Amino acid sequence: MKPPSFQLDGAALWWGDRTPQLPGDSLPCGIVGNFAPRDAADAARILAESEATLRHEGCAVAIGPMNGSTWREYRLVTGGAENRPPFLMEPANPPEWPRAFATADWQPLARYVSSVAPLDAACAASRARSRLEAQGVRIRRLRLDDYAGELRRIFATCLRSFASNFLYTPITEDEFVALYAKAEPLVDPDLVLIAEQGETVAGFVFCLRDGPTLIVKTLARHPDRAFAGLGAVLLEQVHAAACAKGMNEAIHALKHEANPSCQTSARHGGRVFREYTLFHKPLVPPA
Repeated sequence: MKPPSFQLDGAALWWGDRTPQLPGDSLPCGIVGNFAPRDAADAARILAESEATLRHEGCAVAIGPMNGSTWREYRLVTGGAENRPPFLMEPANPPEWPRAFATADWQPLARYVSSVAPLDAACAASRARSRLEAQGVRIRRLRLDDYAGELRRIFATCLRSFASNFLYTPITEDEFVALYAKAEPLVDPDLVLIAEQGETVAGFVFCLRDGPTLIVKTLARHPDRAFAGLGAVLLEQVHAAACAKGMNEAIHALKHEANPSCQTSARHGGRVFREYTLFHKPLVPPA
């Protein structure tokens, strides 16, 4: 993962090569990440210094908070159920942080949600399952004794699946393995399912257990239309596996509000309980 271009007291900045671009826009973007102010005055200072530095480096737009790319931690919690504690690996922040961005005239760029669904909610995935099985698609559990090898097998499909995601930037296979390696001690191989058609990885679902709750961290499928419906099939199967282990609900985590996975979650009875926002600010006057 590319290191910061510049380090501030309380933040890190990225610009230039491999920073994401806004869709349909060639304006150079700068990224503000590792945001950690001590108080409201410190947050105002960090944002002012970040804007000045990025403007000096030729950036036309600032985006944040984002720790370099969407593969790392990004966005802020901006709404939702206050009585529900953060789930495993969920970002958390004090409410003052998004207020600091708003006060500095940063505007919402994208919104994301997490939803919770009962594991026993019905989902009519049987027709898709029968069609995919007839095409030779088979679903298996993760081989934990070859964890790094399994990550390398799913890497290409993950990149193809995410390529159209908002603010996507590619990473190398080694970077991908290093990111997911951190979760290895938490992995239950029954809760990570890989769908294959011959040597092709058609899709996968990567989940973690958080007490009685299944955390659906990543759901991806090959973009070929032949694999349509596979996401619902994978969710149905991993929900059943979690039920068999005594869990009672699933969190479909950190989805862009326009992502089709939001509809997949809704079909499984999902209801939104947390909202997140990524902000941006123009750094030069419009032409």
